[in-house]
Amino acid sequence: MFAQLSKYKNIDNSIALEVSRQDKFKQQLRYFNDETNERKKKLTNLSVRAKEKLTIAVEKQDEVKIKSEQMEILLDSVNSEFDLKNKTIRELKKEIDKHQKIIDRLLLKIEYKEGQLGLE
Repeated sequence: MFAQLSKYKNIDNSIALEVSRQDKFKQQLRYFNDETNERKKKLTNLSVRAKEKLTIAVEKQDEVKIKSEQMEILLDSVNSEFDLKNKTIRELKKEIDKHQKIIDRLLLKIEYKEGQLGLE
């Protein structure tokens, strides 16, 4: 009878040990479920923020592209205006050179005439 009593106590101890293990396992499962849910929330929040930042970056990229195109058009306009003014300056310089040659020739003629007339 003591043998059977001892056997039953061993079975009771084994059952208690298994119940304890089962409780620990359930606690671990709850912990990992909670941890998984927390990480999912963090990942979702991170994903939402990343999506918002990407959207903003794409919008700004479009703005930069538009401004770049506007600047390119403005630069082309300024270059055209500069070329036109540069051409006008070259023409004016040629005209000045032409008049300077005429003045130089006239000065030579005047000096010649003064020399002939003895006015020097």
